[in-house]
Parts: sequence; structure tokens; C-alpha cells
Amino acid sequence: MQVADSAIVVVPSVQTCLTSREESVARLLVLGLSNKEIAAKLKLGKGTVKAHVSSILFKLGVQTRYRAAVVLYQMGYRSDHAQGRES
Repeated sequence: MQVADSAIVVVPSVQTCLTSREESVARLLVLGLSNKEIAAKLKLGKGTVKAHVSSILFKLGVQTRYRAAVVLYQMGYRSDHAQGRES
């Protein structure tokens, strides 16, 4: 018995695929912050942030930070500050 080519493949949602650090970066990316600004806020190196942003772009299947920000915003990613929960 063969499986048809049109078999449904279940892919986990991006929200379950992002690591907790990628989620932190995503919330700041939505605000339009640069890698340098994100690095300062999260106390990370710029290279580390760049790696997280690249991973997020790949997981979302987009090629630009702008498109990633739009998709993430539509998915409900917001910064704590943007939601009125300042730290």
C-alpha cells in the first residue's frame, strides 16, 4: 500500500518552533529595533542576535526583517512594553 502524493503533512506552528530566546528577539523585531538595539536590550552580542533573526526568518519562510515583523505581529507577537507591561 502506497501513500498518495497528496498526503497531509502536519507541520508544527512557528510559535512552537521558536526557542524562548527567539521569541524574545521576535517581540523586539516587531517593534522595528535593529540588531544592535535588540542586543543591548537583551544583553546579547550583535552576532548572536543576527543568528536568532536569521533563524526566525528561516522558520517563517520569509526573506526580510520587515516581512518577518508583519507576520510575527499578525501572529500576536508583541513586546511586553507594547502591551503595557513595562519591566
